[in-house]
Amino acid sequence: MNTLPILSIDDFFLFPKCSNYLSINDANHLIELLSIAWNNYQGKLIVVSWEEKTFNINTPQSFSPVGTLAEINLGIPLEVDFKTIVNFLKDLKEIKLQGLERVKVTDWEREDKILNGEYQVLSEAELDENILEELAEKLARNLPNILKKVKLSSIEKVPFMTMTMMKGDISNVIDFIAQKSQDVDKLNKQKILTSLDVRERLEILINLPNKQKIEKTIEDETREEIRNQQEEYYLREKLKTIEKKLREKKSRTSSGIGEYLDRLEKEPYPNYVKTVIYKEIERHGDLFTSNSTEASIVKQYIEWLINLPWWQKTTESKDLVLVRQKLDEKHYGLEEVKEEISRYLAASWKAKEPLGQIMLLCGPPGVGKTSIASSIAEALGRKFASISVAGLDDVAEIKGHRRTYSGAMPGQIIQVMKKVQVQNPLIFIDEVDKIGQHSFRGNPSYALLEVFDPQQNKKFIDYYLGQEVPYDLSNVIFICAANELREIPFPLLNRMKVIYLSSYTPVEKFNIAKNYLIPTILKRYHWTTVDKKENQKGIEEEKIQFSDEAIREIINHYTRESGVRGLSGKIEQIIQKFIVELTENKKEKITITPENLKKEYLKKKGYFEFTTKQKHPRAGSATGLAWTGYGGDILPIEVVYYPRKESDPELTGNLGDIMKESCRVALNYLRAATSQSKKFNIDPKVFSQNVIHIHAPEGSTPKEGPSAGVALTSAIISALTGKVIPSDIGMTGEITLHGHVGEIGGLKEKAIAAHRSELKTIIIPKNNEKDIEDIPAEIRQELKIITVEDYEEVWKIIFKKQTNSIKNLQKSVYHRDAKRKRRNEKKVDT
Repeated sequence: MNTLPILSIDDFFLFPKCSNYLSINDANHLIELLSIAWNNYQGKLIVVSWEEKTFNINTPQSFSPVGTLAEINLGIPLEVDFKTIVNFLKDLKEIKLQGLERVKVTDWEREDKILNGEYQVLSEAELDENILEELAEKLARNLPNILKKVKLSSIEKVPFMTMTMMKGDISNVIDFIAQKSQDVDKLNKQKILTSLDVRERLEILINLPNKQKIEKTIEDETREEIRNQQEEYYLREKLKTIEKKLREKKSRTSSGIGEYLDRLEKEPYPNYVKTVIYKEIERHGDLFTSNSTEASIVKQYIEWLINLPWWQKTTESKDLVLVRQKLDEKHYGLEEVKEEISRYLAASWKAKEPLGQIMLLCGPPGVGKTSIASSIAEALGRKFASISVAGLDDVAEIKGHRRTYSGAMPGQIIQVMKKVQVQNPLIFIDEVDKIGQHSFRGNPSYALLEVFDPQQNKKFIDYYLGQEVPYDLSNVIFICAANELREIPFPLLNRMKVIYLSSYTPVEKFNIAKNYLIPTILKRYHWTTVDKKENQKGIEEEKIQFSDEAIREIINHYTRESGVRGLSGKIEQIIQKFIVELTENKKEKITITPENLKKEYLKKKGYFEFTTKQKHPRAGSATGLAWTGYGGDILPIEVVYYPRKESDPELTGNLGDIMKESCRVALNYLRAATSQSKKFNIDPKVFSQNVIHIHAPEGSTPKEGPSAGVALTSAIISALTGKVIPSDIGMTGEITLHGHVGEIGGLKEKAIAAHRSELKTIIIPKNNEKDIEDIPAEIRQELKIITVEDYEEVWKIIFKKQTNSIKNLQKSVYHRDAKRKRRNEKKVDT
């Protein structure tokens, strides 16, 4: 057996009697193998092809066992030493290998990195001359087709024509074609190399796939597909263009875009607004033609910009006489309020710039805040709109929603501006004291700062309209309304001119009901009935009359409120019941009196919203005066004590922190005052041996403020001494640790509440003497008002008379007992 080095390279074939060039490119393992073959084996080696993609030199299964015995053709002597041949090969890029014979590797061994194999030469099967002639003819007949398949050049075809004339060289012709053609695939080359049967090799060559035909078929099909796709693309794009033109035309007609463009050309929109609208119209066209759902969102935004009033204004009247006339027509009394409004409007007209303050009407419900704002708008010739911000907890309700959100809308301010369609309306913002604060959606009360500030509202930014489209609110008159000032954040309150509207007195309510409410309600109803004798008749004032006594009865026994909203509801209820009777022909005419009021129309007397005075006063009870956002009211206070080791007082009745402090101050004042002597006739030991419980009835109602200090002190003294405070005496004033009576607020409302609750006397701080003039005259005439500086004055007014009467009673009892004793002594002597 002969042994030679094995050269195995993927996709490298060498056929017998053929040559091939091997690229070495500084491949050290190839240079080493070729050098060993040149020096040790006379330049011979075995060339085999890989069976697998990944060649593992340690396994003989990695390469085909059938290969070619090859000779290296370098053109130098074989005697050259190993080092010289290595250097020589390093300078070459490729070498020529000449195929000699088919061989089969029968065994192999590895020496260092070189694989050596034992081989044997393979001989082809012998064929007789007839078969060879048939094969030669078959080869000659199929040769043009074969050459066409394998794409051999004309230069390479010449040897074939010569070889075909030689009958014994058919095998070499087949090997030559397989060697030279690049279009014979690896698998077929391997089959031709390993086959020893010429007939089999010829069949493989004849049956080679016609790549040219396949490629042409593929190319034709590809061209056809591309042509169809291009034609389809062209038609589709043409259709899109036609549809786009149709939609653009439809967009301008059916969607109203054409109308918007006409308005932009004819009407004096600001330039910055026009720029944004034109941009959005172009965007809408692109979205509309592509059937995008966003087109409707863009159109809605365009509609908002188009329909907002950018220049429209109403002609404003600056006639204070007319303003006063309108206020007098619909509002009884309120002289100070009307004077404040007139002064505010006159100052705002005279000033060249906005005053920077917003009018705030503060008062209980039902006193006419909304109607006053409406009357001002009517007198000024401005359009009127109202917004309620009660419970508002989202900044977006004021500043608008950003358009990135689904269902986004402008804020309420911009919505109102679109509704009134002028730049200078009067906007009434109600319930500003009930606006939400410190929500996770922001603080809406602070969002109003930008609305009210004249330096900022010239370019008010609504998030929906965007930064590019600021809106001018400087021409708007804002009037706000609230029930309680303490609930309004200070930065917002600081921008407001506060005008107080106090509770109505019974006299004012009577005049309002008689001269305003009843005529207004009668005018509101236009119910008619067809009479045979007469034409259609409406409800006239002559058909239903309200006696003065009936009106007072409704005020005093069916309503009890600061305003007249409930009174208006009761009057309307009576008129509605009469309408039913008139419709059913039960009555033709009626005069409302206290008698039929109780029997037919209102029947049960209503629930009183305000507290009534105690009918049967007891020791430990006192009547304070309170002032809330819903008007004035009386504040009953109850005190009891019971034996127990001294501890903190018990405070109940939903008292606020400030009122709890007033309770402690009152107790500590009395402790300090009685510690040296039995002042106020109180034994100092009572504080250490008992627990004092202070309670304010109606525990569901929160109570706050320091003005109940005097009433708390009086109730404690009454409980500890057992002396009863008359139920027709009310008192108000802050108490200090030294007994000083401090100033309070809301005296007018408290006095009205005292009169409404049938109190006869009220005790107030000396410092509030200046506020007595604010109390209506009819209240001052029927209410005794006493001013005090120190609590001892209060004690003398409430308890001193009782103390003197008790002392006089004690003296009379003493003298009576003394006389009896002397009389008895005389009898004994006798």
